[in-house]
Amino acid sequence: MNSRFFLLSLICALLANMQLYAQMPYREIYSSWEEFLEHYAEDENLSQDELEHLNILHQQPLNLNVADKEALLQLPFLTEQQVDSLIAYREMKRQFLTLGELQFISGWDTSTRRFTSLFTYIGDTIRTPLSLFQKLTKGNHLIETRMDIPTYKREGERRESGGYLGNGIKNVMRYRYAYKNNVTYGITLEKDAGEPFASQGNNPYDYFSFYGSYNTENKKHKLFFGDYTLHFGEGLLLGKSPFAGQLSLLQPPSRNTLRIRSHTGTNEYNFFRGLAYSYMHRKMRLTAFASYRTLDAKIEHNRASTLYTDGAHRTYAELKRKNALGNATLGVLLERSFPTLRMGVAGYFSSYDKTIAPLPRPYNRYALKGDVAAGTALTYASQSASPLSLSGELAADRRFHLAFSHRFHYKVTDDLQLSAQIRWFSKRFVAPWAEIVRFSSRVCNERGALLGVTWNGIKGININTYLDVHQFPSSTYRAEKPSHGMKFYLQSSKNFSNQSTALFRYTYRLWQQNVSGQKKLLEYRGKHRLRFQYTLTRPRINFTSLLEGSITHAQTKNTSFGIIAALRAKYLCCTNWSVSLFSALFSTDDYASAVYAYEPLLPGMYTFGALYYKGFRGVVQTQYTWNNCYTLGLRYGITHYFNKNTISSGLQEIRSSSKGDINLYLRVKI
Repeated sequence: MNSRFFLLSLICALLANMQLYAQMPYREIYSSWEEFLEHYAEDENLSQDELEHLNILHQQPLNLNVADKEALLQLPFLTEQQVDSLIAYREMKRQFLTLGELQFISGWDTSTRRFTSLFTYIGDTIRTPLSLFQKLTKGNHLIETRMDIPTYKREGERRESGGYLGNGIKNVMRYRYAYKNNVTYGITLEKDAGEPFASQGNNPYDYFSFYGSYNTENKKHKLFFGDYTLHFGEGLLLGKSPFAGQLSLLQPPSRNTLRIRSHTGTNEYNFFRGLAYSYMHRKMRLTAFASYRTLDAKIEHNRASTLYTDGAHRTYAELKRKNALGNATLGVLLERSFPTLRMGVAGYFSSYDKTIAPLPRPYNRYALKGDVAAGTALTYASQSASPLSLSGELAADRRFHLAFSHRFHYKVTDDLQLSAQIRWFSKRFVAPWAEIVRFSSRVCNERGALLGVTWNGIKGININTYLDVHQFPSSTYRAEKPSHGMKFYLQSSKNFSNQSTALFRYTYRLWQQNVSGQKKLLEYRGKHRLRFQYTLTRPRINFTSLLEGSITHAQTKNTSFGIIAALRAKYLCCTNWSVSLFSALFSTDDYASAVYAYEPLLPGMYTFGALYYKGFRGVVQTQYTWNNCYTLGLRYGITHYFNKNTISSGLQEIRSSSKGDINLYLRVKI
């Protein structure tokens, strides 16, 4: 504790003597960060890395007068057609004078304009040529730290042996640098709750990450070093796609089949560490990457029986598996653009320094085994101005087991759009870096189809709906026989003006799993969720009321119910000071009928935690920015259960019916 506070004090003292030379111009913001996350992130099941990337874009917004297409496409709610329309309008008008001009751009609805304001500003159009050294130093510096302090102790902290090696405090520190879209670099340090600080091999943090990128002005050369992620095509071979949920499939498919991005988050598993280089020549792009990193694994008799992805190193047992498995990966990707089509081919080879031999279970019969993984893929995306857009990918692993995904998007009118996806993954398909829309835990053993509709036929009303059906031909973790299921989603939102929005959302999920005590028998289980929400946005206040109910049913169990009523408000006391409040009453019969509500969070905090059983959840938060450079945040959240005397179990158990957390945040822009 003392060493951590000393380190923070030293950093703050150094920052106080640094010259501040870059300040952000005035920004027009028509939505709240909380509203954006609630609207897009909750049902997309976004990873923490994706949310952290969006937070960086929010803190370091794009100048709408100079941002190029590639930079704008980092905003995952913008389609390629919308970006093309924006650039065409900007070229015609020479520059934007205000964000209000977005209403004149074809294909932009009210929600898109409001959320774009969170990530952009209107700046100068003058571009002053700079040397490489100036690009490395004259950009925007950002230093931030967050400390989460619990007011309780878990069982792991009470035990003198066999418990946690560190205290319950979590601390994250980041340094980020960005010069436009040309140069970035940064460092991320993290200590999770229960992990030791400056001991047990941590120097001083458990997790350390470094990244950097360089992009030439003409966009021909791109270099990424340190930690980075890759997404190619639909994600069947190399996939780390933003907004990889069913809602993303309702948008037109992107024509850009490759995305390389620095890994700036705290996810300790799904990224590469090394070099990636991309060269663009006319209509062809060649990319090569190399990576070596270590993974957490349980090693028995020089074999890796289990791979771990949670990044937790709190006990001696967890420390023993830290960085126990080495992994080297090489890959090449080639893309070529034609007048109406973009095609690409990719291949990679990955080697492990120990044999992977998972314990035999029905659900992992075809999981990664041995010390080698490899694969190839072919991808395509249409580039014509036709109302019909197509994209897809066909991938094969090293034993030629196949997987494919194809997307279709048809623009019937400006107000009505149809989307579809079909996917087929062999039960033997092995691709450890794959990420794509699916219901299975890995990209394998699944057949599925999705049909979606987007309709904006009545002014101010947006309707999104889809039906996704799937089948598992072989065993899964909870079903030891072939099974199937579906998900239905319907959301309708009404924008009464730029100041108020009403939302209705209904989802239904149906699946099969083992009957308790009878693993050879399957039963149907389902969950209904119904939400009503109203948001009022005024110049100084943002207010959201929420009512949600859930019904969970099973063939061999009683139906369970859940309900939550929540209020969230954010008041802008002055230009630089805000106060946020949240309160919720919830009641559910069990965990299966859990309910959800977004609550105010400090930057760098991302959670849509489930609320279950009977209780109250409250949050109070304040945030103050001084001189547009220093930001301080303080948050306190408490959960109290009316029908529980203890919370959680095992080493995570809390001997109380309440738990409270204090969160501190500091950000400095230089």
